[in-house]
Amino acid sequence: MSERSSSRAEEVDQALVERCRLGEPDAFREVYQRLAPELYLFLRRLLGERAAAEDALQEAFVRLHGARERLDPARPLRPYLLRIARNVGIAALRRRRKLVRLDDELARRQPGGADPTRACEQREEQALVREALEALDPEPRSALLLRHHHGLSVRELGEALGTSERTARTRLREAATHFERALRERGVLAPGGAL
Repeated sequence: MSERSSSRAEEVDQALVERCRLGEPDAFREVYQRLAPELYLFLRRLLGERAAAEDALQEAFVRLHGARERLDPARPLRPYLLRIARNVGIAALRRRRKLVRLDDELARRQPGGADPTRACEQREEQALVREALEALDPEPRSALLLRHHHGLSVRELGEALGTSERTARTRLREAATHFERALRERGVLAPGGAL
């Protein structure tokens, strides 16, 4: 993208944010049409379930609407909305983990023990990679997804995470280290191998 077209795109975004601040329904519809597919894809990868991703997507846009008066036309809308989606997704993951722990506790207390299907996980490499990603805490998982699946620059990642660019870079390195460890634990990477 040339500097001229980039500048024009920023002007269009600033005008759109200003229209959102004023509560114009058409502006929110335009933001939704433009960014919802990417947000849904991010949330689908983060949460792993279609229904959970759809719910989180709606919640993200409800929060955007609720925060409309605080929008800053000088700041890019895409990383801001990805940050909202990330926060909604992480909250959903935390709620899910609490429910899983409760289900595990109830299964242990019942005669016959835990569900035997849980012990029979697929051995395919893709399933193992997905499992390794899901094993990460929500913070590093969302950083990896935003950077590598959604192509955010490190600067945009910093905005989406609510940190400086330098801190975003550090968190990304730490997330990659945890991901490599999780892959090694599952036999996807050899002990001396690297991503």
